[in-house]
Amino acid sequence: MIDRLTLPRVAIVVGTHDGRGLLERCLTALHVLDYPADRYQIIVIDNASQDGTATIVAERFPSVRLVHSPLNLGFAAANNLGFAQGPADFFVTLNNDTAVTAGWLTELVRPALADASVGLVTGKLILMQDRLRVRLRCPEARTGPLELPTGVWRDGVPVRVERLGPPNPTYLEFGVP
Repeated sequence: MIDRLTLPRVAIVVGTHDGRGLLERCLTALHVLDYPADRYQIIVIDNASQDGTATIVAERFPSVRLVHSPLNLGFAAANNLGFAQGPADFFVTLNNDTAVTAGWLTELVRPALADASVGLVTGKLILMQDRLRVRLRCPEARTGPLELPTGVWRDGVPVRVERLGPPNPTYLEFGVP
């Protein structure tokens, strides 16, 4: 059982570059955590966004610490900038296109609190959109690499496909949202 009065202080670092639309969903989910609000802070590193990201964070999420970078630092350097923003017992990094469940942070810190030798934990990544899984088998006589299909449509609208399995010489697995 976790004692909610002694939960560790957690800094949640979210790097973004022109990710306004994605970031809103991420920050909304982070604001309904069942973790005590005084035990975590959300830090958004804005990597030189030009899409109004900083404005939406300042207006809709005033409790979020917003750090502006004049350059797009990329994921790792943005996280490092976030780590330097203040003291915390644990640091968490999130992509701006993630959304978490209310109990996510409590469950994330649980293994580290239970065993002092645990130095890193990670959550389970679940795709936010359902995917139609497609497996195409190739004729045995075919040689050469298998390429993802292009020109895929769903309901008359072009969609991007994503490779879902490891490369395989006899079949190709991909997902369609």
